Amino acid sequence: AYSWYQMIKVQSRGKYDMPAKEKAHGEHSMLRWCYELIENEMKNSIPGEIFEFGCFTGISTAKISIASSFCEKKLYVFDSFEGLPDPKKYGAGAQKSYYAPGEYSSSLQTVEFNVSTHGMIKDVTFLKGFFETSIPKFKNHDPDVKISYAFIDVDLSKSIEECLEYVVPRLSPGGMIF
Repeated sequence: AYSWYQMIKVQSRGKYDMPAKEKAHGEHSMLRWCYELIENEMKNSIPGEIFEFGCFTGISTAKISIASSFCEKKLYVFDSFEGLPDPKKYGAGAQKSYYAPGEYSSSLQTVEFNVSTHGMIKDVTFLKGFFETSIPKFKNHDPDVKISYAFIDVDLSKSIEECLEYVVPRLSPGGMIF
């Protein structure tokens, strides 16, 4: 039997952990965030569930799924599974020319495979669609859900705004955003 830390560490060697242009977070920062999440939860028992916005291939999702399972929380994963939306519409400044529509695309099947192979998929719910449609749809379906922890890994300004507009009012006291 593995400890939660060993499970998170071992799964990070998956063959689908493809390098991005410039990773905003690496293995160590992701492991640190999962450690802080678990440590905070053990000390404070924060009400709410865990949310991830932007999952690419699901390698970080797998790590978060282990932490969420350890904390006995649900994990909600929002992603288009089509890559980035149009940077000219969603980006600001240099983002409009730096990124391309569809960049960082990974299928839902790839993400589910990575999470089921390297994580703990049983309490993970995937919400497919760009944030402008998937967040309101979820909000209407489950309007009272609280957020204890949110991992926002998006690249375009408007996407960040959409995520924060949803997360901040629902974040429980003592919760964390990464």
